[in-house]
Amino acid sequence: MLIDELSGVAELAREDERWSNYLPAIAAEIKDNRQQEAPYLARDSRLASAIDAVIATIDSDTRSPNVLRERSQIALTLLGDVQARWQKHALELAAGDGHQKQLLLHRLSTLATHVLDRGLEEESLAKIHGDNCRGTPAPFVESATGCTSAGPRNYTCLLALYGSRSDLAALIANSKFTQVGKGAGIRHDETSKHWHQEYGDLFFVSFPCSAVSRRMAAEQSLQAISTLLNVQNLYHNSADFRAGARVLVYDQNYSAFSVEVSPEKHFGLFPRSEYRRLSRETYARVGHRLDGRISNALECHALALSADHPKTAIINLWTALETITGFLGAKATGARVADCIAPIIARRRVDKIATYLALSVHSMAQWDGRGIDSTFLPASSEKFVAPDDILRAVTGKANNPAVEYLLQRSAEYPLLVNRLFTVWQQFHDPKALAGSLAQSRKRVEWQISRIYRARNLLVHRGDQSRYTWRLLRNAHYYVSSTISRVLHDLRDQPRWTVDTSLVHQQQRYDYLHDQLFSKQGATIVFSDLLLQKTRNSDTKVWA
Repeated sequence: MLIDELSGVAELAREDERWSNYLPAIAAEIKDNRQQEAPYLARDSRLASAIDAVIATIDSDTRSPNVLRERSQIALTLLGDVQARWQKHALELAAGDGHQKQLLLHRLSTLATHVLDRGLEEESLAKIHGDNCRGTPAPFVESATGCTSAGPRNYTCLLALYGSRSDLAALIANSKFTQVGKGAGIRHDETSKHWHQEYGDLFFVSFPCSAVSRRMAAEQSLQAISTLLNVQNLYHNSADFRAGARVLVYDQNYSAFSVEVSPEKHFGLFPRSEYRRLSRETYARVGHRLDGRISNALECHALALSADHPKTAIINLWTALETITGFLGAKATGARVADCIAPIIARRRVDKIATYLALSVHSMAQWDGRGIDSTFLPASSEKFVAPDDILRAVTGKANNPAVEYLLQRSAEYPLLVNRLFTVWQQFHDPKALAGSLAQSRKRVEWQISRIYRARNLLVHRGDQSRYTWRLLRNAHYYVSSTISRVLHDLRDQPRWTVDTSLVHQQQRYDYLHDQLFSKQGATIVFSDLLLQKTRNSDTKVWA
């Protein structure tokens, strides 16, 4: 997928040399993946050589977009059907002796990315059930990823439109859209009935299309009708004409699916448990400074959350990132935003993982009803597993009592055991954790560059990136995390500005990385790794 993305940017760079500025970031990501895939590429020297040629073209002084595009096409040809290639490799690993679990998980992650890219997550999840999870790995891999090998299929999409019925009827005349109604296009199955009841007396149309998944079909139909409606809005000088976000999709087997096509569905963040208290405290202590960049960034964030289309959402989320960053630093816009945002997100990584594991352990205890032993997790209880208990376990030495207990307690849940052990491998060695943080920062920088490219593709060329939907979750998380950190600093430090907070966050990341890498974490305390204050906040992690 990266080489395909690179080929697209090289094509743009042939017409406008400014797009060449994005090539090094993609090349760095390809290099990183090239290193990860080295064992596999050793089996296919021609493909490895073609990928190396692509990287060498970007690294050269000339960096010719024409040569780069052609070499990318050669690599893509040698790669062939990438989904089939990775599925075959996953099946080989699954049928092995079980000693390559990490490589299998990496390959499954690769396949999951392709599933998401084709909008097949619902079809894939429908294939996963208790029986194939308890069986041998090969049938599970085949059933969960087999949907990626299917080609385009025919769908009929039904949409509910807002606006004057007579105006809408005139609008769709002689178009690909056909007016439908109950019993005349809208079927009588339960899914169709619920969809029809949800939209009541609106104006309904159908749209035939071909797509690789029902989600892609829904997105395609909504894009087509939105363009038509927006032309009407232009001449009507209003926003009266719009489509409902839920699309009713009929597949070739006449099965009905209600597919929600809205940016909100892709954001992924839930309301914070203390959102009321945080809102009151922030306004009480920072209210007089909630203007300028902060106010504009908050407004862009709100516009993105309420957007009906991913294009509107991604533009507003990028504007929020650029607004909060301001003119801090002398680099070009994309690099400047990445330099400010990436350290904030990367430093949250340890807290995010420890919190996720704490929630997973608590869910396990709730599920099987066996509780947890507070002897090994002293800050936890039946109602709550403390992230600092988890962090102490995974940063401890080999066979420390807490991690031993967690591994034994989770023995019946292989995925949780694997995750605990993998995190311990990274976290118990401060230098390894420093490397993990640096890698996380690089990946955030690459993703911010991708978000910026998607935004520029929309604004300057009118094209939508194939990654726009998937980028919404990352962009929203970056905006929410950055503004939250800035507001937290402004609450605690009355004399600070937004720029002071951003520089402070960069310094905290640099301090953490330096202490982990060069001093084995000797001075690191829990508050350097966890965002929430606890009774262990001032306790050294690697005492």
